[in-house]
Amino acid sequence: MARIAGVHRTRPWNWTRSKSEGGTGGIIPFEHIPKLLDAAQSEGIALSADDFLPAKTPGDAA
Repeated sequence: MARIAGVHRTRPWNWTRSKSEGGTGGIIPFEHIPKLLDAAQSEGIALSADDFLPAKTPGDAA
């Protein structure tokens, strides 16, 4: 993932960390999404931009 996104190998780990721990709270920064989508398509992996949206939880407003 880091190679595809063109970032240091520790960056994807930080994307999984909570914001209180200095991460992004599970959000992949927008600027990396096109590269990840292109790589998935070239490998035949079903992935869409919607897959990068935050997951809704039961308490979220509609």
